[in-house]
Amino acid sequence: MTSKWSFLFIAMGKCTIRLIKDIRTLRECDVQSLTDIFFSLVSFDPNNSRLASVQGEIRVGGLYQAKLPPMERCSAVDEPDRDELQWRPGYINEESEHVYKRATRSFRMFAMVRNEQITQMERDFRTGDLCMHDAIITLHKCDYNVNYAIEAMNKNDEHMLKVANFMSVDDAKKFARGIKTYGKNFLKIKKELLPHHRRDELVQFYYGWKKTRDATRPKPLARQRNTATATHRKPKGNQLKASRPGSTDLADYASASETEMEELENDGRAAAYACHHCYTSKSKDWHHSGRERQLLCTECR
Repeated sequence: MTSKWSFLFIAMGKCTIRLIKDIRTLRECDVQSLTDIFFSLVSFDPNNSRLASVQGEIRVGGLYQAKLPPMERCSAVDEPDRDELQWRPGYINEESEHVYKRATRSFRMFAMVRNEQITQMERDFRTGDLCMHDAIITLHKCDYNVNYAIEAMNKNDEHMLKVANFMSVDDAKKFARGIKTYGKNFLKIKKELLPHHRRDELVQFYYGWKKTRDATRPKPLARQRNTATATHRKPKGNQLKASRPGSTDLADYASASETEMEELENDGRAAAYACHHCYTSKSKDWHHSGRERQLLCTECR
């Protein structure tokens, strides 16, 4: 019997001591019903003259080691998100390349002219840079075989004419009115003006529409003017300087996203001026440039 138990025997008389490792294993009935029974959480280790660990012992050896599964080997080919080569410059002679580009553009233009529902603006957009992009990608996928690439482009054009939901003249006018009213908030334009068009279709149409003459700059957000009003006249030497007259060129949010515009409108933190080139709202001074009198910062002027 250890000295601790001897002291307990002298103080309480004959009793029983039970050693437990975790107090959570005890039940309420065990503590209340049993008499002359004590429970000990800490035990004394006579080998090293120290208290034994409450958390248990550390087991070392091969029997107590975790069995790890074999490591999976992966290579760069197994990674799904990787850059993909889409064009090899100089892989085809220049003359054949020009003939292929002219042929694909002519075939697409002929296919779109037969569809009277497509507006001239969308024809110009789809037979311009977009047609050039599709032709280059298709030629690379066909291993630079011009005949196979032209045949694949014709099939893609036929599929596009069947599936795509083209803008009518009235839809294009509504879209322009929506851009002027709501900016680039395509969700709101879809909800209020064009519910039969998907959001991705509106975004795609915007990038072709903004290069045309009918494109209108989005409505600038209203700014708050802080005008100081003098309550009384002061001497000539201490007169307050007249505040700078407000400029009609407000912040241009043509490239702002929907969430950025909504946050600016809700928080009331819309900048009074914004550079048309780099879209910064901080500059030492502002300058107007070009025929359209676009607002530029000091670094972009």
